Amino acid sequence: MATTHRSVLRSSLEDTIASLASVFPLLTTNATKNSDVICEHLSRLHDELRWIFGVACGLHRLVQHYEDGGLIFQDKGPYLVLKRWNSIFENIRDLSKDITLAHLQSSLRSLGPCLEIVPVVCDNVYSLYRIRSTLMSDICPPQPTNEPLPATGLYLSRLRDAPFELEPDLSNCPQQSSLGENSSTEPSDATLLQWMRELNFRGHNRPPLELFPDLCLARARNQQRPLYRIAASQWYLYVDSKWSVIRREAEHFVAEPQRYNFFNWVLEFARTRIPHHPGSAGEEERASRIIELTDELERGHFTPMHMTCMLGMTELCKYLLAEGAFIISTGAFGSPLHCALLGPKVLLQMRQPWSWSTVLREMEPANDDIINAVLADGEDCDARMRILLETPEGATLASIAFVAAVKTRNPQLFSKIMEHSGTLDQSFSFMLTNLFPDEIPSDEAEFMAMMYAVVLGHNLVPDRTRFHISHCPWNGQDDIGSAILSILRRNQLSLPKIAVTPIPTTKDEDFHQMVEDCILHGNDMYLQRLALDSRFSPNIRYKSPWLDNGTLVHAAVLCRQAEMLQTLASYDADMYALDARGRTPLMVSENVQMLRLLVEKYNVSTESTDADGRNIWHYVAATNDLTLNSWLCQNDPSREANINSITKQGHSPLIESLMYINTLVDQDRRQTAPRPDVAYLLLEQDYLDINKGSSKLPIGHLAAQWGELRIVNTLAEKGLNFAVLDDEGRSPLHHLNTSCEEGLAKRLLELCGTLSSISKAGATTLESLYANSFLTEPGGGGLSRHPSCFHTLTEASLEPLLTREVLDAHNEAGEGCWVRFCNTSRQLLDRCSNIEGGVPDAVELSIRAGVLALHKKHALKAYEEETGRPALLCLASLHEDGTTSWSLQTNPMVRKVLPACIAAGLTLFFRTQSAFELMAEALKLGDREIIFDVAHQLPLHEAAPSFEGMTMVEYAMRLKADGAKSFPILVCRGHITAEEVNSIGPRLCHVLLEPDIAANRAEALICLLFCGLCPNTTIRTEVPDKETTLLSEAIARDYLDVFAIMLERDADPGAGRTDKAITTAMLPNKAVYLPFLLDRLKPDFDWNFTVSFEGVPGFNAIDFAIQAQAHEALETLFSSSTIKTIIHSRSDINRGTPAHLAARRNDIRSIEILQQNGADLGRVDDSGQTILDIAAAISSPELMDLAAKFCSPDARS
Repeated sequence: MATTHRSVLRSSLEDTIASLASVFPLLTTNATKNSDVICEHLSRLHDELRWIFGVACGLHRLVQHYEDGGLIFQDKGPYLVLKRWNSIFENIRDLSKDITLAHLQSSLRSLGPCLEIVPVVCDNVYSLYRIRSTLMSDICPPQPTNEPLPATGLYLSRLRDAPFELEPDLSNCPQQSSLGENSSTEPSDATLLQWMRELNFRGHNRPPLELFPDLCLARARNQQRPLYRIAASQWYLYVDSKWSVIRREAEHFVAEPQRYNFFNWVLEFARTRIPHHPGSAGEEERASRIIELTDELERGHFTPMHMTCMLGMTELCKYLLAEGAFIISTGAFGSPLHCALLGPKVLLQMRQPWSWSTVLREMEPANDDIINAVLADGEDCDARMRILLETPEGATLASIAFVAAVKTRNPQLFSKIMEHSGTLDQSFSFMLTNLFPDEIPSDEAEFMAMMYAVVLGHNLVPDRTRFHISHCPWNGQDDIGSAILSILRRNQLSLPKIAVTPIPTTKDEDFHQMVEDCILHGNDMYLQRLALDSRFSPNIRYKSPWLDNGTLVHAAVLCRQAEMLQTLASYDADMYALDARGRTPLMVSENVQMLRLLVEKYNVSTESTDADGRNIWHYVAATNDLTLNSWLCQNDPSREANINSITKQGHSPLIESLMYINTLVDQDRRQTAPRPDVAYLLLEQDYLDINKGSSKLPIGHLAAQWGELRIVNTLAEKGLNFAVLDDEGRSPLHHLNTSCEEGLAKRLLELCGTLSSISKAGATTLESLYANSFLTEPGGGGLSRHPSCFHTLTEASLEPLLTREVLDAHNEAGEGCWVRFCNTSRQLLDRCSNIEGGVPDAVELSIRAGVLALHKKHALKAYEEETGRPALLCLASLHEDGTTSWSLQTNPMVRKVLPACIAAGLTLFFRTQSAFELMAEALKLGDREIIFDVAHQLPLHEAAPSFEGMTMVEYAMRLKADGAKSFPILVCRGHITAEEVNSIGPRLCHVLLEPDIAANRAEALICLLFCGLCPNTTIRTEVPDKETTLLSEAIARDYLDVFAIMLERDADPGAGRTDKAITTAMLPNKAVYLPFLLDRLKPDFDWNFTVSFEGVPGFNAIDFAIQAQAHEALETLFSSSTIKTIIHSRSDINRGTPAHLAARRNDIRSIEILQQNGADLGRVDDSGQTILDIAAAISSPELMDLAAKFCSPDARS
């Protein structure tokens, strides 16, 4: 809340202001009465007093502002600074009564200390406390000595015209102007010097204050010293023209000791430039800009270099550079070059103008001399500014330079920036797009086209240190080129053809390489730009491996660059230029648009031929291009002559179209099969002569290769003779392949008449068909695009070829039809063996069709009758010892033909020893396909004589585990029945127990059980009369995996004749198995059986345990089974009871176990002895003591 109380400080300031105000009327009165010398000193005294008066008024206003806000200091002074000022003012009043020159000089000297403390006072106005403390301190410097004051005579011009009132006349000092203040007439040299000395006045050399205090002091200064505003707003306009006059003052003004004079001038200049809108939002923006400018000045980021460049003061700029001015580019106002390009409006926009249209509208670029001087000093042209609404990431100086060049119509300005490391980036494209958001004005269109050409020249060489094709803009993201292209098309502009503008920093070889790559990957805009270089020629040779010494026109046509072609044509390119093969650009055309341009727009003749005599018709036919051929048939003015034209090799377009099939072998297979489209189209033309021309193969032979019945019929209808042989004695039938449609072979047989089916080399049509099929691409890794690679042979398409001549034919080696078919098929499989993914199904199916077709024609039976061997054996190698080797790893023919032979009913083979040998080799290799096919036909459970009586199942089981696991493949696919397995079950179980198959024993057992092997199969061993089971042997041999598998499959622990699993588990070191077996025993298990022990038969179960001294097992049996039922059973071994056997063995522990489980120890054996008698007979006192407890001495049975 404001207060009405006036503090001592405020009252003291009012007294000082009043004291000083009383002096001015006295000075005015004396000025009208005295000489010019006196008036000059009075004028100087008047101005300096007004400066102090303004400071006092500003301090008074600040104190009032602070106190109205509630800040009051209760003190009584004294304020020594104010007292000193009042004392001086009083002396001046006294001296004014008697004015002399000496009195005036004394007064001026006395004001010196006052002026010097003004900056100190102004630097301490940030709080009421600091103002109070400063004014209370005695900080005035000592009085100066009596130095003479120079008489300059600079104030005489205004002294008598301007009264010395308190408020000066402001009519000559307007307050604000956003455009600056300019006088209508050029000032005199004296006026300029007066302005410069006003700017250099030491009273202004104070540091800037905060915004409000500084504004108060500035207003006070401008009221009392209106000359300052005029000097501040106009002196820079005459720096260059009046440099000799003001040089000393100007250099002093920008020197370091006067830095605050420079600061205050910059701030004053800025206030006149920044719009002022009191009470609106603009006031806040204005204040923000002034504060930021003040901060930049104090940080040293806005220097005299920035200001001189901004205002175009060339001479002062050169002086600063000569003095080693450091170029700062990191501040809010950018670099000096940035200021030079934007001009005074940089104070408003700084480095963040709102839009490019704002920049274009308001920028005032400096002259070339300043820009050249700054660039020569090494200015950083990569500095950035931010366009708030468009490029927040920052724009380089190149963007500003471009706008400046457009503004001044001076392309060199932009070029100079680019020559000094200017860079183009994405922000440049934003600038291009937003500079002219609408259409370019018509009066600027030509100039802008030239500017775009300059930009494209620099955009072509982004890296000036080295060149590479990948650096060209069209080989990456080209934002700048895209923007310019869009502008050119939107405004229907093209680059100028008059100006010769070289591409910057590009060597000749790099330039030519750039032109070549532009033809391939660029656009016509860049080609137009390259054409502006004097090194460009539309007929230069194109260096490329795929274009043999052609020209740029050849490249443009081949690459379907219609716009490029039109650009080249506008530079008078030669449309009949020849490459190394004698081809004109028309002959490399692969596009209707290019063909139409050349023929219709540029009138290129279609009858021109190359070095081989081929014209455009031959080239189109040779590539089977239906689109181009259709256009030629409809639009070529010379079509009647061209369709029947003959090359030097004698080829007509029709022959070229049919020979297209030869090029397909070098192409990768695609989704759809190729067809002779051009041949069909040519055959539809009325003016075609099918008898024109010739080739190595007759036309009928070429047509047969395509495998289509329609083309053969069409040619036949037009009168073509198919009954001719080629140079190798082959008929059209010899040129068929797997693309042969059903009915084609039959039709050709009719057309060929009596032609032989056997060539001069002895090849039959059947052999030739497979030899011509499934041709692979050059690398052999896949099928080619040949028609045969898209089709599968059928029996119906093959049967017409199997004439009696073919079936009965034998070659010089005596090989008949079947053997020759097998050899040809083997070669086909070899050719396809390297295809990725294996031999295609179509190959296998086509071979199968051949086998079935030959079988239907009894060719296989004829072979067997002729040779006495199964037909399949012709695929194997017979040795002198009568054995057969199939070489399955290198002979895939067996794998592919075998299913077909089986389907043909060739079962005789599977009764031969060779079939077993084939299965054995397949098992070794794990060849799943052959194992499957042969296993269905071969008796697997029958012994093979050549395998030492082994069956195939046994042989497979004995194969090494590290090889292919063929046994599961053999037995687990229903190839052998349970009955067949069990018929050889003991033999298979015997193999399972062999040590050599330990690695795959468990797997083999599981497979056999899966096939139906009885788990209780009896095994005969090498021990005579020993019959055991797998379970018993697994326990005896500690085969834990076999033991677990057998228990899981419910093997009977009591099975076996001489050996049972349950008794084997009673052995001392096998007791661990016994609990598992007892758990599997049925409750009614019959213990009344005998087994052998160490080859001796006749032991019952308890006898066996006693004989083995298996006391632990015996206890387990009595506690967990019904073995007590035989505790008194007689056997041939115990000859009484088990207790008697134990007594004879002096086995006291067994007797105790028997007694504990209810055995009657008093019984007699077959000889009438008790265990007591036996104890006595063997002289065993311990046994006698035990027997005496249970046996009466006279006991008898």
